[in-house]
Amino acid sequence: MSFINNNYTPREFEAKRRLLLQKDFLELQQWMDTVEYIHEELNVFGMIEKQLIIKTAIASNIQALRRKNTLVLSNLCKYEQQLKNELEYGKNDYDHIRSKDHERQQAFFKNHILDYRKLKKNIYILMLQFKRK
Repeated sequence: MSFINNNYTPREFEAKRRLLLQKDFLELQQWMDTVEYIHEELNVFGMIEKQLIIKTAIASNIQALRRKNTLVLSNLCKYEQQLKNELEYGKNDYDHIRSKDHERQQAFFKNHILDYRKLKKNIYILMLQFKRK
């Protein structure tokens, strides 16, 4: 089932296909920027844990999320390569299968963001326990 009907010329078909792929590619770039920023923040949280919080459970959670962050970025890089190849060489229609694949990648990214936010909230709660003198 395609979003493109039979009234489109091959040139129009290709233009619409490329437009949708480029939209996915730009969205993917935003996800990758976010994951790279999370990596930087995790490094800072690691320093905060070592100098201020000093709890091995938090250190373990930071390390686990750092590893997951690396895996998420790796997965997004593979998806980026797929999109680049499809933009460069592909002739396949942008159909519901491709759309579902993009939605699956988006859900993977969003789940990672939720895990990151939980950790960040826990760290902030622990930091609130410290009072100024």
